[in-house]
This record gives sequence, C-alpha cells and structure tokens, in this order.
Amino acid sequence: EQSRGLRLYPLVVAAITFLLALCTVWVLRHGYVNDLALDRWSKVLQVFGAQAFRIEHFSFLYPHFPVYVASLLYPVPGLRQGAVPYVVSVLVAGVLILVWMRTMIRRGVGLGRSVLLLLSIIVNPIFLWAVTSGNNLTMIMLIFYFIFLSFMKIVEAHYLRAYLVLAVALGFYFFVDGLAFFLFIALLPMMAFAAPDRIYEDSPSSFYLVLGFPFVLFSLAWAYLNWLFHGDPWAFIRLPESAYLGGRMLVEHFPWLKQYGGSLFAPMVVVLVAVLISHPVILFFLWENREKGRRLWASFIMFLHPVVAAAFATCNYYLANPLEIMVLTSASIMAEITIMAEITRRHFLWLCLLLLLDIPGSWWVFQHFGNDDSRWWSAAMVGSTTAESVRFRGDLMLGRFLAQSPYPTMMDEKSAGNVIVAKGSGHNLILSFTDRFKIAMRHSVPDVPQLAVPDPETFRGRKDMLNQHFFEIYRKGLPGYHLVYDQGGWSVYRRDGIEDRALRLPSSKTSMDGRSALRS
Repeated sequence: EQSRGLRLYPLVVAAITFLLALCTVWVLRHGYVNDLALDRWSKVLQVFGAQAFRIEHFSFLYPHFPVYVASLLYPVPGLRQGAVPYVVSVLVAGVLILVWMRTMIRRGVGLGRSVLLLLSIIVNPIFLWAVTSGNNLTMIMLIFYFIFLSFMKIVEAHYLRAYLVLAVALGFYFFVDGLAFFLFIALLPMMAFAAPDRIYEDSPSSFYLVLGFPFVLFSLAWAYLNWLFHGDPWAFIRLPESAYLGGRMLVEHFPWLKQYGGSLFAPMVVVLVAVLISHPVILFFLWENREKGRRLWASFIMFLHPVVAAAFATCNYYLANPLEIMVLTSASIMAEITIMAEITRRHFLWLCLLLLLDIPGSWWVFQHFGNDDSRWWSAAMVGSTTAESVRFRGDLMLGRFLAQSPYPTMMDEKSAGNVIVAKGSGHNLILSFTDRFKIAMRHSVPDVPQLAVPDPETFRGRKDMLNQHFFEIYRKGLPGYHLVYDQGGWSVYRRDGIEDRALRLPSSKTSMDGRSALRS
C-alpha cells in the first residue's frame, strides 16, 4: 500500500494544486485584487523594461526572493497583466502540499487518509486566503513548516541536520518577508527549551551562535548592500517606502494598528484567543503530548511562537493584519501531524472532526480581525462581485493608453505601479531609477516627450515625485507641454510639436485657468 501511495501521491498533489488554481481564478473573476501582488509584479516589469538590466533596480528596500521567483515567469506569454504573483503563490502551495504528502506516505499513513486530512486543512479560509491572494504568504508558510519540524527534531533527537535546516530557514526568511525580524526575536528565548542540557554546561552561547549566525550574516550583508546603493546601511529600516517597515507609515489605514499599535500584552492576548478560536485542533495536539515532557513544551512553544512574534510586530507598528501571521498556524498544524507518534483510526477521526470545526471559527476570525483585503477576498470567494476593482479603473485606463502611446513617458513608479501592470510592460517608461529621470528632475522643465502625474489630492499623488518637484503640474501642466489625457485621477502632458498619434480619450475636467483641458 505504501508503494502504491508513493506512485499515486504526485498525481493527487497535482489535482489539489489545480483545484487551488481554480479557486484563485474564481476570486480574481469576482473582482479581487491584491495590492502587494500588483506591487511585486510591477517591480519585475520595471526592471525588465529598463534599457539595461541591473539587480539594484529591484531596490534593496524590499525582500528580493519573491521578486526573483516572479521574474522566472516573466518570459511566459499571457502572464504580463499581473497573473504571475497568483501563479507563484499556488505553485509554492503545491510544493508545501507535495512535501507534506510525501512525508505522510513514507511514514505509513494511507493515501486516502492523507488526502482527507489535507483537504480538511486547505478548506480553512485562512489557508485558502494565503494561497489565492497572490501575496508571499505561501512562501513564509513553507519556510515556517521547516522551522517547526527542525525545532521539534532538535528537541527529540538533536539531529545535526535539524540544526542546520533551522538556522538556514531563519536566515532565508529574511529575504522573503520583513516579519523575519520579529520571528527571530520571538524565538530567541524559546530556543532554550530545545538546547541539550550538556550545551548549557559547556557553552550556552554556542547554541545561539549556530542557529543565529545565518540570520545575522544575511542581515549584515543586506545592510552593506543598502550602504552601497542607498548610502545608508540601515536604509531598509529607515526610509518610509521600505517594505521592511510594514504598516508603520500607514497606520491610519489599518484598523489593527490603530487599535493595538504600540502595545505588547493586549495584541498578544487577542491573537492567542483568535488562534484558539480559528484552530482548536491545537488543543488536541497538546493533549496528545501531555505525558511527553520536552515534546509537550516544544509543541506549546512553537504554537505560541507566531503569537509572540505578532505581539512584537504590532508593538513596533509592523503587522498591519494579524491574519498575515496567523497563516503560520496552518503550517504548524501540517508539521505537527507529520510527527505524531501514531495516527490510529481514533486519531484520524478526531483530527478530521477538529479540522472541520476550525472552519466556522476561522471564518469568524477572518471577518473580525481582517482588513479591507480580507473582506474583499471573502466577498469574492462567496461569489459576490466586489467593487474593489473600481479603485484600479483609472490605473487600468491609463495603462491601456500608454500601451498604445509611441512616446517615452516619465512617471514615478512608486505612484504608478498599478499603471505599469495594466500596461503590461515597463518598456518606453522613464522611471525614477533611470539616469534620464534623474537628469530631468534637475531642470525646471524636463526634456522628455511625455509626463504622467496622479491627482495631488490623493494619497499617492501627495507622495509622487513629479507633483512634489513640478508645482501644480497636474492642473496647469508645464511650459512647452499640452494635455493629451485626463481620466481616472491621472493627467498626461506631451511636449509641444510632437504629433498626437496616441489614443485620445474624452476629458473629464477643465483646467483652472478656464481653458479646455484637452486641446486639439
């Protein structure tokens, strides 16, 4: 039976991954859009659309690995309009499922039981949201799965390989998500429960040195790159646009941070209660390990680890949504199942029942502790066409306009990421990391064929470099330029004397001096 399971489980994994892909298509067809997924894909388009490919164009203010993975799919036709982050998310989830299924089959659990347990896990809304949102949540789940397993194996048998896997996984986490800082800090005091007794008798520091060295090394290497290209080794934790700051610069947009930001104990209690409501199966694991001493403490610590990390991240105004760290609990549950001493018929029935009981609790937590993104996803998942995509309509229209325009266009990509995705390419764009953009910003009137600027009354418009440098360009334009596009909160000005061969759309506003906003 085990031999049969080893032959068939890849087909089962492929089928389940395909079902997850269909779920992703379902939510996208009903108007769901993830900002972070669009932002990551926009960076790929920007860099590959530049005249010369440079790794520093990705910017060292963001974790690079998710962007590298997305870049591998850049040549695939038909994926330029923003589908790649969602494809990557589903594929990484498939890898996690493949690893889990292979472990279950090898330890003698039947294929049928393994599939039923797996389905009971993935139908949880928190797991589904992580897979179908296009964010890098499946990557951090996969990494945390190995962190959990390695920690437990260190406690049980002190395998040398487990030490190495845990150390490398913690270090590698840094290149996937800024949450790595808080997970590392939260795990430091908990590592004491995993260290062998003789370590504390001989050299306690050596244990921490081995496990923490890769993370510290990678962090210092990143600081060096920030010093090299940004002039400040700590730019990635200082500059407002850095992804390593999480929600710190946008607290007013995140209810979780508005309520609990800056606190430590309150968010810890709230997240702990939310985890127990959404995943009561954790209590079953703790009960099963009640007579196993260090194993019980290890399970308790690793299930508590994301809760403590969430409290640290909230206290530092990083964690914009507790669901982003609660997805790690799903990875913990998958890892705990694979290392259970035995899975008898009784264990199997209890696991399936409790995993299914997780679903209503998870939906409740999803609705009460989520943000706009999770609410839009929930609406799309139940088949309601959300109005979320309306906020991208102006970006979509401008992207289509620029796709038909033959003229290079100067814009700030930090304000125009969605436009670049809608355009489907970074070609023919003059972006802030290019020499031409930097030279143009030194003059009162830039020498470029076109400029695109967002409405300065919007949040992104206030942050836009062109609006900040060229006063009232959105409404009045610049000397020697005329308005050729004005839709959805965007204006495009073209240099006089250039033939208007691009698609022209009707105007929706009149300039402040009374002249027609669009002139023949």
